[in-house]
Amino acid sequence: MSLERTQSRSHARRRGRKARRRAIALIIIVIVLAALGFGVYHLITDVFLADPTSSPSAAPEEGEETVPEESPPAPVEIDIVCVGDIIVHSPQIEAANRGNGNYDFSEYFPYVRPYIESADLAVCNLELTFGGEPYSGYPMFSTPDPLAATLKDVGFDVGITANNHMLDSGPDGIARTIGVASDAGLLVTGSVRDASEKDWLVTEVKGVRIGVVAYTYETPGRTINGISMSDATRAVINSFGLDTLDADMQEVKRSMDGARADGAEILICVFHWGNEYERQPNDAQRRVAESAAEFGADVIFASHPHVLQPFELITSPATGRQTPVFWSMGNFISNQRTETLDTSMAKYTEQGIIARVLLTYDPADRALEGGRASYIPTWVDKYNNGTRNVFTVAPLEAGYESNPDIAASGHADRAGQALAEIHELLGPEEGILF
Repeated sequence: MSLERTQSRSHARRRGRKARRRAIALIIIVIVLAALGFGVYHLITDVFLADPTSSPSAAPEEGEETVPEESPPAPVEIDIVCVGDIIVHSPQIEAANRGNGNYDFSEYFPYVRPYIESADLAVCNLELTFGGEPYSGYPMFSTPDPLAATLKDVGFDVGITANNHMLDSGPDGIARTIGVASDAGLLVTGSVRDASEKDWLVTEVKGVRIGVVAYTYETPGRTINGISMSDATRAVINSFGLDTLDADMQEVKRSMDGARADGAEILICVFHWGNEYERQPNDAQRRVAESAAEFGADVIFASHPHVLQPFELITSPATGRQTPVFWSMGNFISNQRTETLDTSMAKYTEQGIIARVLLTYDPADRALEGGRASYIPTWVDKYNNGTRNVFTVAPLEAGYESNPDIAASGHADRAGQALAEIHELLGPEEGILF
């Protein structure tokens, strides 16, 4: 082999080794750069992308305040109470008369005041008219005006005027009753002074708008308690006929829709219905309640039978929503009792309840989440203190036997019997969840 060929092969081997070294070096450089690039990438993402608030562009300038994100509003609990028939018979007018045209009804309510004034919204049924003098009891009620101020002072917020005695003082008595109650500070619904006014009520409680719609039953021939109504009178009262019920329930729906359109987020219906002295609801009551629930009533309170009826939840077959219904809250105050009525049901007219619903409303969802329907049992005591009769509403709470008026009357046994009968009919006072 010649020297030239040997040198050529040696140069070729050296060139191969250099090429391999260059390739290895290039590979090492690529790996190092790749590793460095991966670390830089994570440095960038960790610093600037994982926490956007640490980005220089997100940092507040000196002196600039950061604005925290708003939390959704918390659910609101609303305590609503309602009582049944407030009636003032002639013996009550006489007992309240202090002379010189002064009447005092304050002794009716001192023991129930805490339950009424502590509620967020308190509703009562005015089974009477403020028709002016001469004052009268059954059968045509015209009650002394001071009762309205007493009801407001006790803590009632709303007076319901839709009932079968609303025409006792004639068409003018409708407007006067509204005026006296309103001047005392009560909100009124169930009738209006002018047909152009809204026949529903919407009021705000704890930032939530609550609607109240009230209707009474009619007697045959489109009358109220047998009293004929002109077209003008019918236009200012809320009523439904039992023989025209399906059509008239569309009027109830119109009022309910009006309250919703007026901003009502919770809707209460108050009905005057049923048969006197019957302790169970009838078919007509159920038809009205089921229709009202279907129309969107959240709670239904009711009166007229003058005795208690049960309360229960009714479920809409279409929506599945549950609506608590107090079929009859009984008498809250009256002169009806064992000594004054010739009926086996007389003792039950002394019994009543403060119906209560504790509702939970979610302002964020604008929806009623649910609640609890319950009651406080009450009993009307009457006795003579040596100079006149005394009427008072006694809550039958623990220790009712030591209530000063029950102690003075000696009627603890009657009150205890009333409590047992209320529990038997209505069940536990703590009520039902819905």
